[in-house]
Amino acid sequence: MSDHHDDHPLPPPEEDKIDFASVTVWGVGSFIAVLISVFGLAGYFWSTLSEVESEAHQRSVYAAQHAELKASAAEKLKSLKAAQAKVIESQGKAIAKPAPKEAAPAIVPANAQPGPFASDAKLVAQGKALFTAKMCNTCHSLDGTRLVGPSMKGIYGRLSKMTNGTAHYADEAYITQSIKEPNALHVEGYPPGGMVLIQPVNDKEITALVHYVSSLK
Repeated sequence: MSDHHDDHPLPPPEEDKIDFASVTVWGVGSFIAVLISVFGLAGYFWSTLSEVESEAHQRSVYAAQHAELKASAAEKLKSLKAAQAKVIESQGKAIAKPAPKEAAPAIVPANAQPGPFASDAKLVAQGKALFTAKMCNTCHSLDGTRLVGPSMKGIYGRLSKMTNGTAHYADEAYITQSIKEPNALHVEGYPPGGMVLIQPVNDKEITALVHYVSSLK
């Protein structure tokens, strides 16, 4: 009995065949796709780099323009200040300088400055009472306050200018005369009319009043 394989021999194996046409088309297509990707990426990076360079260039141009404008403005401001200074200088020269004020004439006292007054305590006390009783305090204060007439505070030895242009130190003679003859000397700056005696006084009372007001400091 013969072998079954011998009766039906197997066909010989076929040789492997490569489809070179398919391989070539696929390879070319892949190569082209790679090239497109490479050039696409290169174009993207090139475009990005160009934009960065363009922005940097614009910034550089702007900075240069800004610096130029700033320098031009500073130069114009400098020129304006110089012109303003010249105008001020010319105006200052054109304005006439005011005439110097004349010094006030020196006051020449009509009497000598008195020395210390020797007050009598008893007469001072009497004069103090009379100053109120004769209503002298109506027009003359004792604390420096300005009333109708000059204050009696510190009157002795004080230099005062009169309305007639003379000046007098308040000594014993001046105070006595002012009480006896109220309108003989009128201190400048006070209402005209001089001192008015509200209550009459005699010589002894005048002496007491002189001692009192001369003691006021």
